[in-house]
Amino acid sequence: MSFMAFLSAQPDPLVFSQVSARLKPELLGRAVFVNKHCGLLPAYAGVYPVFWALLNREDRLGVTVHVMAEEYDAGELLAQTSVAAQGHSVSSAYHALYDRAADLLLRLFFQFDTRNSARRGAFLLQLAVISRPKAFQ
Repeated sequence: MSFMAFLSAQPDPLVFSQVSARLKPELLGRAVFVNKHCGLLPAYAGVYPVFWALLNREDRLGVTVHVMAEEYDAGELLAQTSVAAQGHSVSSAYHALYDRAADLLLRLFFQFDTRNSARRGAFLLQLAVISRPKAFQ
């Protein structure tokens, strides 16, 4: 299913969220919650995905955007991207993946129905929170 087809079948609003607690099913039913996970799902679900991928000497580290579900990291995968693992520490990998996540989320965002500018504006505001100023790189 394409991202646009997925969105058109969902209730409004769409909420980007990054939380470490489960959302109650009744809340999940009121909106589409989209999460950014710094791991290639489904292989690296759960906590410390970058650490585990580096420990397992994976060639690639990735970030996944997925729909939140009742179980952690179990919702429908919307998009993934990756970086080479070689030369990365856990910290540097997270910096690279956060940069990739912002780009990935923006690409998904621009697939939205352009007629819904209020939803698009709210999503853009939430995206601004995850991007880091260049001065911190």
